[in-house]
Amino acid sequence: MSNLLIIDTSAEVCTVALQSQRGRSIRQSPEPRTHGRFLLPAVQQVVEEQELQLGNLDAIAIVSGPGSFTGLRIGIGVVQGLAAALEVPITLLSSLEWLACSAFSRYGSPVVTVCREAREQEFYLGTYRQLVDDQVERVGEEAVVQGAQIALPALLPAPDEWAAVGDGWNDWNRVPSSLSDHFTIVDPALTADVESLCRLANRKLLQKCFVAPEEALPSYLKTNLHYRTAL
Repeated sequence: MSNLLIIDTSAEVCTVALQSQRGRSIRQSPEPRTHGRFLLPAVQQVVEEQELQLGNLDAIAIVSGPGSFTGLRIGIGVVQGLAAALEVPITLLSSLEWLACSAFSRYGSPVVTVCREAREQEFYLGTYRQLVDDQVERVGEEAVVQGAQIALPALLPAPDEWAAVGDGWNDWNRVPSSLSDHFTIVDPALTADVESLCRLANRKLLQKCFVAPEEALPSYLKTNLHYRTAL
């Protein structure tokens, strides 16, 4: 097994995991939005717990978004620096696909549509299909959409079960029947779990979905970032 460092700074809680032949070590920040001071010490802790050194890492996986703009910039910056110094590749993970993987594990539904609240009445949207051997296929593109623009891809044949997860589905009353009639499972409260994150990272590692440090960029899913910032 490769020595794979896995980092998520896209959410309020920062997650750091290390997988090796010795097992898995995990650290999660006890307080939200403390990524800047938590991340590097946590990396050192999981490396030492596995009785390794940073130089023993084979690759680094980072959740590149979508998610907290500040968190993504912190995580990407740290991973770029580590990967360049250690000369190891980076694999980028989608926070939407991660949540879909958690839904696959929880419900076994063959298709999952993730809808998460973004900012200012916008939503992150992505649909995924589970294939054989725990493989996952994205159906269409991930996107940022207005609530009225939420749409589902045409799937043939139509799945027997279709799950809708993510806090974007909280206000179910505003979801038109043309969408809601497709879903057999609705769970706005489902959270992405670390086990699913590690499986996703391992799958991308086996597929050699690597980028160089300079190519590791946050995924905001839109280029025109006009959002207002808090004072």
